[in-house]
Amino acid sequence: MINISRIGSFHIWPNQTRVRHIDKISEIKKEHIFDDTIKTTHHLIDCSKTPFIGTGVYLDKQYHKILFEWNPEKVYLLNGSFKNIHDAFHEFRKESVLLNANVLDYLLAHTWLIPNKWRHILVFFCGTIYGCHNHLFVRCLNYDAINDIWYAHLIPFYGKWNDECMFIISTVK
Repeated sequence: MINISRIGSFHIWPNQTRVRHIDKISEIKKEHIFDDTIKTTHHLIDCSKTPFIGTGVYLDKQYHKILFEWNPEKVYLLNGSFKNIHDAFHEFRKESVLLNANVLDYLLAHTWLIPNKWRHILVFFCGTIYGCHNHLFVRCLNYDAINDIWYAHLIPFYGKWNDECMFIISTVK
C-alpha cells in the first residue's frame, strides 16, 4: 500500500482538516441565520482535469471525463464477491459510471460532504487508474478514526477484494 499524504501543493494535517470543517459549518450557519432565503449550493466537479498524482506515480487511464455535480443521493456504493479489484472494475464498468479521482480530491478538500456511513469502509474511485513500476493502482477514500481525518491511498489494481471494499458509481451519465 502506498500512502498519499499530499493533496495538490499542501499537506493535510489533522488540525487543519478539522479547522476547515468547523469554519465551513460556521459559514453555512451564518448564511441561514442572517438570510431569510434558502441558498442552494451546487458542488460541480470537473472530472476532465488531471487529478492529484503522487510522487513516483503516473496517470495510466482516466474514465468519465464529465462535469459532475456531487449529490449523495445519486451515488451508490457497490460490493460483490470478486477475486480482486480488477475483476470488480470490469464488472461494474459495463453498466455504471465509475467516479474518478477528481471526485475523491474534491471530497478530501470538502470533507463535510462525505457521508458518515462511509467511515468504516474503503471507497474506491476506479475511474482513474495510476501506474508505478509496471503495476496498476486505484485510489480509495479511507477514514482514520484515531486522528479524525479522511485520507486517500493507493491500492494495487490486482489487490484482494473484501467486504470493506466498495466501488463508488453514479447514476448520472
